[in-house]
Amino acid sequence: MEFGATNGVLLSNTYLLEKEFGWQGICAEPNPIFFEQLRGNRNCKVPNVCIGMKTGERVSFVYAAEYGGMLKYAEDAMHTDKRH
Repeated sequence: MEFGATNGVLLSNTYLLEKEFGWQGICAEPNPIFFEQLRGNRNCKVPNVCIGMKTGERVSFVYAAEYGGMLKYAEDAMHTDKRH
């Protein structure tokens, strides 16, 4: 499973696995813009979800292209400078 799959190609850990080796996993992406691109770029399962610690927990999300993510972790991530 790949969390935060962006468009399914950019920074993808599973693109090569799917295209060259028949991988059939799941690529999850909460950003609606990336999600639409992901659906077009990949054949695996692609849910439009944000994966967190607790099922059903509501989270605030930062939309910052490939540097986006859950707000509560935004300042702890290594790309804080790029997100601003």
